[in-house]
Amino acid sequence: MGKDSSVLLMALIEDILDLSKMEAGTFSMLMSDFKVDQLVTEVADVFEIQCEHKKLALDVDVDQQLSGLTIQSDFGRLKQILLNLMSNAFKFTFRGSITIRVKKVTENDVPFVLFSVADTGIGIKEEDQNKLFSLFGRAAPEDGLNPHGCGIGLTVSKKYLERLGGRISVESKYGVGTTVRFNIPFKVRILSIISLISLYNRLYYFRVQKLSCFKKVKSTMVSYFV
Repeated sequence: MGKDSSVLLMALIEDILDLSKMEAGTFSMLMSDFKVDQLVTEVADVFEIQCEHKKLALDVDVDQQLSGLTIQSDFGRLKQILLNLMSNAFKFTFRGSITIRVKKVTENDVPFVLFSVADTGIGIKEEDQNKLFSLFGRAAPEDGLNPHGCGIGLTVSKKYLERLGGRISVESKYGVGTTVRFNIPFKVRILSIISLISLYNRLYYFRVQKLSCFKKVKSTMVSYFV
């Protein structure tokens, strides 16, 4: 539990630091190759024990098209986004479940990876939903819930996604639950020219060696039967 709390605290600190960098114009994304399963599993692991203590079901659903697939994006920032969304879902859900879903979708013939975090929590009133992506904007607290929330997570998440070429949206019904969705362009690792040349050279060398070996075997067989 203590380790999980420290992960969430570090995510908040990273949000604040990144927000400062954005304001100063020194912010940059860190692109890398990673598996979608790894990203989702690391986030789910942070909340697994907490959900058990709160008697909430935590479900993870990754599309088969993406399972085990290596994509290219900013792993650290995507993890921060999911941690922010999961943290909100956990705080405002007291019975039922929280579900992380990931699937591949196409919009105007362009492929995207669509993430969603859905909960069966208290939901958000319609008049409060427009405040969520404003800096320090928060829904009106209900019965003293989360009085110390700072209203940064969703704002920073939106800015991350804008840099990555994605979008974020909220769908909520008060008293029923909330689903937050965001997408990123679907990018897979493309071999560099140097990698392609190296691969070609290895295949060519293998073909030459195979041909040389075949000639030796043929020569041996001819000499044996002659």
